[in-house]
Amino acid sequence: MIKLFLTIFISHLFASDSLLELASWSQAPERDIVKDQDAKFAILQSFAEAPGVQIGYRPGNPKRIMSFTVQNSGSSKMNPRGLKNDDSLRTWHFQFTDRARESIYMVVRDQPFSGRDSHVNMQTEMHLFPRNVVPSIKDLGDRYRVTLPTGETVDYDRKSREVIAGPFKEQAIDYNSNRQARANPKIDYNGNGLSIKVSQRGENPRYAEIWGQKKSATISYPSKYSKSCSLSPALLWDHKKVAGEDTPPLTALYKTDLELYKIVERHCHWDLSGLLKMKSPDQTNIDGSCAHCGNKLQEIAPAVDPIGELIKSLL
Repeated sequence: MIKLFLTIFISHLFASDSLLELASWSQAPERDIVKDQDAKFAILQSFAEAPGVQIGYRPGNPKRIMSFTVQNSGSSKMNPRGLKNDDSLRTWHFQFTDRARESIYMVVRDQPFSGRDSHVNMQTEMHLFPRNVVPSIKDLGDRYRVTLPTGETVDYDRKSREVIAGPFKEQAIDYNSNRQARANPKIDYNGNGLSIKVSQRGENPRYAEIWGQKKSATISYPSKYSKSCSLSPALLWDHKKVAGEDTPPLTALYKTDLELYKIVERHCHWDLSGLLKMKSPDQTNIDGSCAHCGNKLQEIAPAVDPIGELIKSLL
């Protein structure tokens, strides 16, 4: 009985610590294309010692981090309503299914009040290039520091979870009760990389047409071009329906960074050669592929079971 209690108690402590540590490691993507389709079904865990942070992981030895979120449930500038009501949220979600390059992106979701998703769920999805690293998050005491795919970092105040440093500029949640007039999260990227941004209420932001209205993706390269460029999402994500499915897959049409750059250069008439210089030490291929990226998770996995060893020592 004592052994069972110790196992459950210590396992919980180690799970919390190890997940937060794993999520803090900055690593190159393990592959270009998602291989493990089941990786999208991750276990979500919150942490008393890291308020506002939630990590999605796949079990195993070692565990594999697939996503994390930073949630603003109330702050004076960006979400003042949340200080009085617990139904107003801004969530920064960083996704990297199977730790593959094609699946790296972030979504900012505003929920100004409770209600049906199609009425209240406001979304801005952003893809940053080059995708040199898998996003990671570190607790620095007074702030959370997130490493973006480009290698740049953004800091969130630990208490308010508002952006306080880095290439993102956010505007306050729009509490307009008229969902037709309410704005999606206004998040701007002012870094050295390339950003692709799509927004939508209550539906997947990647659709090229929703409710009879054509949509566009906003392309920005702020360090070189002051004006943005617009492309149809149909040029970026797969809109062909698969037999037996009600909706198209909306997966990326271009798996490597270089393939995507060629499309943007062709349609926006931009020179993106400068992005090839934003390489992390682990990045070996100039086209953004991952043929030589090592799996550091496997390399540094513990050879022994630390929980079992600790329990043995206590007994």
